[in-house]
Amino acid sequence: MATELRQQLEHSTSYPLVRNMAKFMDDYYIDPVVGLALPMGIGDMLTQTLALPYLYISMMKIGSWKLTLAIVYNILVDILLGSIPFFIGDVIDMFNKYYKRNFKLIEGYIDQDQYVINEVENNAYRVIAMIVILILLIVLLWTLVSSLIGGVFSIFG
Repeated sequence: MATELRQQLEHSTSYPLVRNMAKFMDDYYIDPVVGLALPMGIGDMLTQTLALPYLYISMMKIGSWKLTLAIVYNILVDILLGSIPFFIGDVIDMFNKYYKRNFKLIEGYIDQDQYVINEVENNAYRVIAMIVILILLIVLLWTLVSSLIGGVFSIFG
C-alpha cells in the first residue's frame, strides 16, 4: 500500500512540486525574503498560497482530513509568526521550516510512519481548536499592526 501510494505520487506533478518547494522556501529562505520584501503580512499570505499543493496532496491524494488539519495548522502558525512586525517575524521565519514540516507529514503518511500518523490522528481535535485560536490571533495582530501604521501615517499627514 505505502509503496503503491509513493509510486503514484512520485509520478504526479504535485509531489515533486511540494518536495522542491520545501527545499527552496526553507533551505534557500525564499519564505522570509518575500516576507521582508512585502511587509505587514502581505508577503506571508503570498508565500502561503504556495502551500496549496500540500493541501491538495493531503486531501485528494492521501485523503486524510486529519493530515489536512495538521498542514493548515502549520500554515497558520507560519502566517502568524511571519506577520510579527519590525522584521521580527521574518527572522523567526528563517528558523521555522514550515514547508519542510508539512512535507515530512506527507512523507510520514506515504511511508506509513506510525509515529507521524499517530501524532496527527491523536491531535486532530486539539488542532481544530488551535486553528480557531490562530485565526483569531492573526486577525488581532493584523488589526493592531494596521492601526499602528495608520497612526504613524496620520502623524505625517
